[in-house]
Order: sequence, then structure tokens, then C-alpha cells
Amino acid sequence: MIGTINRAFSIGFLVIVCLTFSELNAQEYNNIGVLELARQAASEGGFAKAIELLQKEEKQHPHDVNVQQLLAHSYYWSGNLKMAELIFEKTIAAHPEQKALHLDYGRMLFEIKKYEDAKTHLLAYLNSDPSNAEALLNLGYIHFWNEEYKTAEGYFKKLLVLFPGQAEAVVMMEKIQAIQSVYIDLFGNYNTDSQPFTFYKPTVSVSKYWNKWLHPFINGSAYFFDVDSGGKQAQLIELGNHFYFKKVKTTLTINSGFYRNQIDGQIDFTGEAVLKKQLTKGLSISANASRTPNLTTLASLDQSVFQNEYAFQFDLSNGDSWMGQAAVGQKNHGDQNPILSAYAWAMSPAFKISVFQFRAGYAFNLSDSKESRFRNELPLSEIIAEWQEGTEVKGIYDPYFTPESQQIHAALAYLKINISKKINLELNANVGLFAQADLPFLYLDQTGNELEVKTDFFTQKENTIDLSSKFEFEILRNTWLISSYRYENTFFYDAHSVTIGLKTNFDRN
Repeated sequence: MIGTINRAFSIGFLVIVCLTFSELNAQEYNNIGVLELARQAASEGGFAKAIELLQKEEKQHPHDVNVQQLLAHSYYWSGNLKMAELIFEKTIAAHPEQKALHLDYGRMLFEIKKYEDAKTHLLAYLNSDPSNAEALLNLGYIHFWNEEYKTAEGYFKKLLVLFPGQAEAVVMMEKIQAIQSVYIDLFGNYNTDSQPFTFYKPTVSVSKYWNKWLHPFINGSAYFFDVDSGGKQAQLIELGNHFYFKKVKTTLTINSGFYRNQIDGQIDFTGEAVLKKQLTKGLSISANASRTPNLTTLASLDQSVFQNEYAFQFDLSNGDSWMGQAAVGQKNHGDQNPILSAYAWAMSPAFKISVFQFRAGYAFNLSDSKESRFRNELPLSEIIAEWQEGTEVKGIYDPYFTPESQQIHAALAYLKINISKKINLELNANVGLFAQADLPFLYLDQTGNELEVKTDFFTQKENTIDLSSKFEFEILRNTWLISSYRYENTFFYDAHSVTIGLKTNFDRN
């Protein structure tokens, strides 16, 4: 849309300027016929013909602004950007009094996304014409895309003073106000699985953007566990900041915090750093390192269990086109037992019918650990006392899960329903068509005169399932009610998770 508008500006502006300059120079010589022929050829796509005519005319009249300006545009429209820039630079240097050349050249640089150079020439023109709508609008866009929102806001405000209700400026002001708002998220999550492991977690998140160096956020969560051994609690608070390096298309997010487990009363440090770089449009790479509490097993409630995780990830996201992700990672728990993982998934371009948007895809997941942490649940003495032939030795993962040679090939499906402008529903399905893992089992074995519990493995094949839904409803301006549900059927347990909450932002108005 911006490119089309600027192209229209460009052609119209060029015609007016050329006609004006031609009238001023008519006493010296009359080249209106040549210019008209060149303009007509260019408008019909005959850029080579237009360039040929104008080059001949330039040789006869090397200082004619009209000829040089139209020649620069002809090169630009033909795709020869280098020659277009060269002629514009030469013409501006030879005719510093022609301020309109700065607007014309600035427009071209804006269209080819040379924003810093465009800014120089648009500012040069704005000094001579402070109320020019096009220069104000494009300068506002440039500063907005550079995440210099205060400066961008100044240009859009001035444009609205001069031209009240200007549509693009109104939209951009709303975007800037949204970016600089205070965002608050209030969520509650209920999670239960068949270990049995059940907890409720309320979470509060607050963030505020000031500039590319200062975009802080704070997250606070409380865990209320309901397990067979009684209620237990834990708290987590994190403070972080986003840093934006626009010129190298890189974002750095750092946070640190504290975790307290009610059982041992310890206060432990948490932290995470994520470095993300945009490689091309829609494609990015990221690396992250984190230290977080592992709250996935019953044993992790009786002692603070922390995991250090390192990962590299590629993301592909380009609107309605292909989507995908690939990552490798490693988790360590301070006991020389790394858990390695790798996964990849891809989703087709969106297929749209009416209010429905559908995607299909494929996913692969692989995970493995050096050693198993599957242990007998009861002490050996109790196991021996109660043991009978064929009795199962019950086990639990202590203190964390350890997958063994686990691999899953899954079919993916995604459906989004835009029920209305304010209501959306998303449905996701991840169905493991081929999934297998080596699962541990425990048995009593006699070594010499002593009995001991030993671990062995068997290969289990089954169809894993991961189903989820998300509902969004804008109940008030800038306030969304969000709820989600997830069901997981894994090798280790079945789990249900329900989340409901509010997302809101408070703009300065």
C-alpha cells in the first residue's frame, strides 16, 4: 500500500515539476516534445527507449534538471538503482537551489528501503517546506521502523495538526500508543496428571516499553500443589528486560529471579538469556541458556530441583506461508546426566475458507538421557517384606524425568476460526503416528546372599496425543479474555491443563 501511494506521488509530482521547470527554461530551448515522448515511453514500460531519448537530450543540454530527473526515474523504474542514485546525486549537487529534488530522491530511497539516506533528503526538503505531508509521513514511518517511537510520534502529530484525520497518521498514532502502553497479564492455571501430580498456579506479568534499551518486565507466580503427601507451595519472581539492536536485526532478552520451595525453605537463583537474530524475512535463529526449577515429578516437590538448559533454534514464520521450527537442546541437573533433545516441525501455508483457516504438518521429536532416574518408590526393606512372586516393584522418577531413546513422528493439524472481529478460536492437534521409547521397569534380583532392586527396559510403542484449544475474546477495548485447554497422553502419564485469564494494556490516553 505504501509503495503504491508513493509511486502515485512520484509520477504526479514528477509531471508537475517537469512541466514547471520546462516553462521556466522555455526561453533557452524547447525540449518539451522529447520529455513528453520519454514520459510516454516510460509509462508504457519502454524504459530502454525512454533512457535512450533522455541520454541524447542530456548530451545536448547537460545541465537541464528536467532531463536528468526523468532519466533518474527511468533508470529506477527499469531496475537500475545504481544509475538512478548516481544521476540523482549528480543533479542535486549541480542544482542545490532545486529543493524539490530532495523530496523526489528521498521518496525513491524510501521505496527501496534505504531509510537512513532517505531521511537525510526528506529532512533537507522539509526545511524548505515544513508542512509537506509526504515528507512528514515518510519520516514518521522511518523512525517508527527504527523503533524511535517518540520521534515518529512527533511527525505524525504534526501531520494531524496540519491535516486533521489523516488516515495513516491516525493508525500509526494508535500503534505507537499501544507499543508504549503498560501491559498486564493475569492468569490462573490448573494442571493435573496421573502420577498423581496436581497444582494450581496464578501468575501476574507486567511490562512497559520506553525505548529500544529499556523494555522491562516482571513476572510473579505461586504454585499450590495438591498431592497425596499433602499440600505444598512454591513461589517464583523474575525481573527482566528486552534489548533491541535494530541495525543487526537482533533482540536480547535477559531475566533473573528467585525461587522458593516451602519444603526446604531455600531461596534459589533463576535466570535466562535469549539471543535472537533475524536472518531473512520470516527466518530467525536464536540461542538461549536458562536455569529454572524443574517441577515435573512428585520428588521435585520435596527438594528444589534445578535444570540448566541450553538450546539453539531456527524459526520460520512468514504470514500465511510456510511455518516451521527446528531445535536442539540439552538439560543438566548437576549430576553429570545430560538429557539431549532435538525436534523439528513444519506446517503448510494457510488454507482459508470464509472464517476458517487451516494448516497441516509433520513433527519429529527425539530425546534421550545418559542414565535413568527411575527408582523404587519404597525402601528395599519394605519391598522385600511385602514381595511375592509376580509382585510388581513400583517405581517413580526421582528427582526428574529421564527419557530413554524416545522418538515420535506426528501429524499436525491447526484450525483457526475468526468468529467475529473480537472473538477467535484456535484448535491444535499433534498425533503421534509412530512413537516409541524404552521404558524402565524394576525387579528384585539376588546377588550372592543379598536381594537388590535392578532396572531394565522394554520398548514401548504407542500413539501419543497432544490436543489443545485457545479462545480469545476482546471484552473491552484493549482487554482480552483468554482461556485454553490442553490434553496430553504421553509414555509417562496423561495430563490435563486449563488456563484462564486477562490481558490488558493501559495507553496514555
